[in-house]
Amino acid sequence: MSKGRTKKLLALIDSLEQISPEKKEQLYIEVNAIKKEFEKSEFKFVRTSLDRKIAEKALKASIEELENHQQQLEEANHELSKQKNELKLKNQIIQEKSLELAENLKKMELSFKEMEHFAYIASHDLKSPLRTIGNFAQLLKRRNFSQLDEESKEFVDFIVSGAKQMHDVIRNSLEYSRVGMDDGSFRKTNLNNTLEIVRFNLKKEIEKSGAQIICEALPILKVNKTGILQLFQNLLSNAIKFRGDAAPIIKITHEKKEGYYEFNVSDNGIGLDEQFQEKAFLPFQRLGNLHKPGSGIGLAICKKIARMHGGDIWFKSNEKGGTTFTFTLSCKIDGQSILSKKTVEFQNS
Repeated sequence: MSKGRTKKLLALIDSLEQISPEKKEQLYIEVNAIKKEFEKSEFKFVRTSLDRKIAEKALKASIEELENHQQQLEEANHELSKQKNELKLKNQIIQEKSLELAENLKKMELSFKEMEHFAYIASHDLKSPLRTIGNFAQLLKRRNFSQLDEESKEFVDFIVSGAKQMHDVIRNSLEYSRVGMDDGSFRKTNLNNTLEIVRFNLKKEIEKSGAQIICEALPILKVNKTGILQLFQNLLSNAIKFRGDAAPIIKITHEKKEGYYEFNVSDNGIGLDEQFQEKAFLPFQRLGNLHKPGSGIGLAICKKIARMHGGDIWFKSNEKGGTTFTFTLSCKIDGQSILSKKTVEFQNS
């Protein structure tokens, strides 16, 4: 209540002298009560107005913040939609590339098989005319060698020697191209029996060298039987052929790993330098003693057979001499594996 109005009321009270003191006192109390009520109402009005302004300001700030969040959300949704479309496009490109890659791999596989078949046919067809050249050169040497001058004799020897070397190259090329050209089937094979066959095939070499072949009991695996036999035979033959002064000791071990088997064929021979890790497995590469018989095709065949089984092959030099060849076979096990630590030793019989 304003001060002006309060004074007027007090003046009015003072002017009412005729009112008895009791009534005057009562009226004075009532007027003061009305005054206080007016002041209280005015304070509430001012407070309510202030609270409303604060609330309006807070509400406005909240609305602005909400609008900002909404804008950010819309921008995020737009960016997410953009990324989703980009991801969809990339997935489509990947699918197209995958189909293209699969088609190219199929074409490469077909081309590779055609090349292998061509190499086989070409090598096979070359054998006959080469054999004719060699035979006639040998016949000329036997019948008329004494009648030839020294230069002509040398020419005939070159023809005979060259024909023989070429025949060996063709034979080895045929052997290399024939790997995997059988029915290609993978059958349950007891590798202990495979090793017995290898021992029988190398019997003369084992007896002559005094070689010992020490082997843990091997597992039964689903493999290409012919290929695995050739792989073991090539490694054991090399271990015997490239031996040192001591009798060959060849140890065969294996370890079952997740999804594949790892085999180690270790010898005490003359060894092989690890710098030839890649070159050693290329066809017609002879890295050992050149005076030893051999074509340089054996390890290349081993590589091809290991790859045919989804594995690989490599070697390392032993600390005390010799070499350890390691190959893996990523093939399914068919039948119970023989994993006992029993040792089988093949020696001279």
